[in-house]
Amino acid sequence: MRKPPATMRFRQRANVYQTIDPLERDGLIAARETTREEKRPERTVYELTDEGNHTVRLWVHEALSTPKREFPEFPVAIAYLPLLAPEDTLRQLETRVAALELEVARIESQLRGDAVVVPRLFLLEMEYLRAMLQSELEWVRTVIGCPPQATPRAYGATHHHSK
Repeated sequence: MRKPPATMRFRQRANVYQTIDPLERDGLIAARETTREEKRPERTVYELTDEGNHTVRLWVHEALSTPKREFPEFPVAIAYLPLLAPEDTLRQLETRVAALELEVARIESQLRGDAVVVPRLFLLEMEYLRAMLQSELEWVRTVIGCPPQATPRAYGATHHHSK
């Protein structure tokens, strides 16, 4: 199994139900209780079944131990850089640098505050996200410093001009 049985992030409320239904149908979760507060919609609390617990543990083991190729949008957009004028590319990347700097600063601030009261185990996800964003930020800065339209170069080799 390469991915969790359902999406873990929900962009819209309807997506929650599109996720819950197959999990329940596959016996991975079960309704624990349903309540209704005055003038509020019905609320159902779900819990993992034994099969669900086993499945999620298998997925976590694989996700932690086995690197895989993921497909975020940014590398796809990089493949289409030839469609943009060099000045436009530079402007877009500078905008991305500013956004990355803000996000890294926000995460660092949150980590500083949380580290006082939260064990590191529960901060690892944020630490990882910060590291990935910092790495991307460093890379984008190098692209801005040596634009893609520059003369091609051999990776890992010094470029020599012959006369």
